Amino acid sequence: MRLVISAFAIALAAAVAAPAGATLDRTPGTDAVQLVSGRGRALVRSQGFFFGKVRRGRVVATQNVRLRNCKQRHKVADSGLVSCRGRGLRFVSPAYPARWRIALRGRGINASGIVRGCLVLNGADSGETGKYSIGTDDDFESWPRTRWSHRLGDGKC
Repeated sequence: MRLVISAFAIALAAAVAAPAGATLDRTPGTDAVQLVSGRGRALVRSQGFFFGKVRRGRVVATQNVRLRNCKQRHKVADSGLVSCRGRGLRFVSPAYPARWRIALRGRGINASGIVRGCLVLNGADSGETGKYSIGTDDDFESWPRTRWSHRLGDGKC
């Protein structure tokens, strides 16, 4: 079953990757972002379109982000954020020009999108941390083990 899900995820990523280049041309000031098999913490915020899943862990997001498969779901007091815990979590940001924030924590973090804003990664202290790619080059690098931030397009960190 995992093989079927993995094959579907790869096919979906390939289908999204082709139009991503065209979207970059039409939306100046954005960068393509991909997170693959991440383990640790990731924060993506600002504008654009971002979607993905977390195999096991937590997603904390603004209320305009669609969250699915939450075993435990609650609002974070007075922050305007929603916390979602469980397995097989899925999320989809609203489309541009809406602003949003998505914090991912756990294992099996797979996500991609076209974003203007900020990416913050902090990989697990031991074992594999996963891979990430920024831009359309498909040059994947390992998640850093210490907090690292990168400005995406015309965004701010």
